[in-house]
Amino acid sequence: MTTRTMVTSAAFWIVVGLIAVPTGAWYGPRIEEQMFPILSNQVVTTTRAGNVVTFTIELDKNRQCRLQEAGYSVVMGPARSPINVMAEDASPLVTYPLGHFVLGPFRATLPPAFLNAERIEGTLYYSCHPFWQTRQIYGPIPVPPA
Repeated sequence: MTTRTMVTSAAFWIVVGLIAVPTGAWYGPRIEEQMFPILSNQVVTTTRAGNVVTFTIELDKNRQCRLQEAGYSVVMGPARSPINVMAEDASPLVTYPLGHFVLGPFRATLPPAFLNAERIEGTLYYSCHPFWQTRQIYGPIPVPPA
């Protein structure tokens, strides 16, 4: 291999790296979220008493990932508002092993402006590997009419 070929080859791989790393960082999490879900077969049961929604979720955990963070929002049309969702036994975030689980019951108090909300959505962030946090949408959790 000549020096010119080596320089051209090195320049090529530098350009490929400059394109591939940002592209992988952008598309990697989105592809992983769609093609390799952590949770599946979610079945949600909800009840409502006034502005308090109680729900349980039955699901399968498919991948061995560590739960790091959970956030919830209540949705009414195009509007959404963050809400607190607490386990009735006030347990902290728990990382479950692989398998089938029934989680909850959980309680969510709807804000006054969202008493006619349609659903609650949860977003869970897991650590599955060292490259990025893996996002998993939890639900949707339907809000029964008042």
